[in-house]
Amino acid sequence: MEKAYAINRLINIKIIKMKNINKISIIIALFSILLINGCKKEEKQEEAEKATLTVNTTVDGQGQVAGVLVSLRTNNNQNTVKEVSTNNQGIARFEDVEAGTYDVYSSLSDYSSWERDISIAESEDKTISTTLTRMPTSFEKN
Repeated sequence: MEKAYAINRLINIKIIKMKNINKISIIIALFSILLINGCKKEEKQEEAEKATLTVNTTVDGQGQVAGVLVSLRTNNNQNTVKEVSTNNQGIARFEDVEAGTYDVYSSLSDYSSWERDISIAESEDKTISTTLTRMPTSFEKN
């Protein structure tokens, strides 16, 4: 009988240990899920912090044209961050722009360039407008 009692006790101890292992496994799994979801939320927040800049450009005498080169620069015009050419509606769009201060520079052959300092906040959707004027040729000056 003592032998049966000892065997029964060993079986109960193993069952308790297995239950504890299952509980620990469940806790580890839940913790992993929470950790992964937390990382995903941080990634989404980083993406949300990026801004968008839209530059609407018109060309004097022609309206909105494609092909105007628009540059986004930092460090007092020393470093070009991105360059985009305007589409047929005269729009150049910069996405995923970090918050900060930039120089926006627009240029087109035979037209005076346009430049402006701007500040962009986190998650901002900023729109600015530019107009380029035709430079007089040597024939037009006389």
